Amino acid sequence: MEVIRPAGNNERRCIVRDVLGLYGSIISVGTYRSQNAKQDLSKDTIFKALKQCIEELSTLSTIVNDSETETPQLVKASKIDLEQHVHFLDQTDIQALLEQAHNNPLTEYEARPQWRLYITLTADVSSPSFHVAFATSHALADGTSGLIFHKTFLAALRNSSQLSFAAGPVFSPTTHRSLPPALEQAGDLSISWSFLAGPLLEEFFPAWLNRLLGFSKDKPGSSKPWCGAATKPSVEAFVETAVHVTAVSPEILLSALAACRKHNARLTGLLNYLTCRALARNLHVRGREYARFITETALDLRRCLPDEYHESMGNFPSAISETVDIPLSSLEAGKHELVSSDWEAVQTTTKLLSEKSSTLADQATGLLKFLSNYREWTIKQATSPMEASFGMSNLGTFDGSSKDNADSSWEVTDMVFSQSADATGPPFNLNVASGKHGSLMLVLSWMTGVLGVEDERLFVQDVMQDVVAQLQAVSA
Repeated sequence: MEVIRPAGNNERRCIVRDVLGLYGSIISVGTYRSQNAKQDLSKDTIFKALKQCIEELSTLSTIVNDSETETPQLVKASKIDLEQHVHFLDQTDIQALLEQAHNNPLTEYEARPQWRLYITLTADVSSPSFHVAFATSHALADGTSGLIFHKTFLAALRNSSQLSFAAGPVFSPTTHRSLPPALEQAGDLSISWSFLAGPLLEEFFPAWLNRLLGFSKDKPGSSKPWCGAATKPSVEAFVETAVHVTAVSPEILLSALAACRKHNARLTGLLNYLTCRALARNLHVRGREYARFITETALDLRRCLPDEYHESMGNFPSAISETVDIPLSSLEAGKHELVSSDWEAVQTTTKLLSEKSSTLADQATGLLKFLSNYREWTIKQATSPMEASFGMSNLGTFDGSSKDNADSSWEVTDMVFSQSADATGPPFNLNVASGKHGSLMLVLSWMTGVLGVEDERLFVQDVMQDVVAQLQAVSA
């Protein structure tokens, strides 16, 4: 197979995590609908559309070689058997679909591209409609890559009559489109000495000295943040993922967005804050008193890269960490409204996210170039106490509305994003996406046993119900 290039730094981090079974997949689920009652999403139609996607998106035909070494290589697959990538399921429930897909490990890491497509009918019988779940390794793709896939797949479905691929599942890519470069090659991830000093001191110096020098996350006399269970469960072979899906109506979403605009804030900052409040309240009723939380919010750095990479599938994220303190008055049951001080906290997060997502300088992802052994570092992350409360990834809105110039009536009405449990990360991730004019879909995913409560599923359900109640209050 043709060698394309060495794996980049963030790709190497994700490859090691995959090989060790510490992470599964990222999944984007689009709900495809057609107004044509005779239109069907047949296997042949899917294969034809996928062949077009593979021709346009070179990531889909890329394999990782030497994955268990410190120098993995990316190579081009000469042939792809789509029967090995496409799975038809009877499952109509999104939550069950996500758990099934997350807990079905991608296999033959060095033999085939690491992605799958799950197709299942929806519960709606009024018109042809399907859930199309694109599951992929995080090594060569990020959350935005899932939206890029669905955009390409939808366009191929709409214009399927113009595609001239031979029938059958086996396909040899002919595209000459090159794989996008690694993030650090696409842009300059410069690191200042002041930004580098913090992680170095935390790694090599005792906590008391870090506090004295001002590099510790904890300040003298500060409350301890909630970071899930004190001890992580071990991962035997492959991390187990649990999922909870919550849908927020379009009406509540539009009102919440209007409230954000009124207070010079953005939805991601609001959701971070509301989740912290919901955690504090639901831990309180379980006898756990926490008012401090550390959020890790994903950033898509494409906007900082040259235009040619804005629509490229790849691994282009970073993340920002923030400490959020929740007023004790917020612990009162049934108190969902936000006061001015709450909105000020949301504004602070919004400003921080805006600043960090508009530059390549001093990004957390850029620190990976200083690692000498990715495997040792990853194992240490998986066996050390968790240092954050939760992760947040908001993909925004996917516009899959119908187009008049297409020869079919396919459209995507809803979008769901999820990622597997991360044994190297925080206790849970909150994954956010929506379709244009559709519901806001909130997916909370976690590794069983990391939340530090006995009733994990009920706890997660209570937290998400609390978040929705707060969104309703904000929208009132």
